[in-house]
Amino acid sequence: RVHGEGKIRIAELKGIPALLKLARSARVDAQRPAMATLCELSMVAKNQTEIVREDGLQLLLEVISQVGSNRDEDIEEFALQTLANLAINSENEAMIVKAGGQAILTKLAQGHPDQQGDAEAIGRKV
Repeated sequence: RVHGEGKIRIAELKGIPALLKLARSARVDAQRPAMATLCELSMVAKNQTEIVREDGLQLLLEVISQVGSNRDEDIEEFALQTLANLAINSENEAMIVKAGGQAILTKLAQGHPDQQGDAEAIGRKV
């Protein structure tokens, strides 16, 4: 877990691009901790902006659009929670809609009952 000032310090040290690179890895053992850390970092407004600026929104939507296709469930859950954290910011909310996020979340809510609550909650926000 990343606590307090560590969430800001990681971003200051340019850790978000590195985490996004790891989250795009083909290796689940690299993806899982990277997505978990991104989720934690996304609780800080300044980090939300950095995640979106570094193309993290696209990564999150790609992961969410593939829910149930043999991907690690923890990674999917971290992606959903990170997207929810990003959607708190109205500018990010607009970008999520523009990137097709609302359609992805609607499809997820309809096709995956186990993720329906999370998808609907985020979908109501965007």
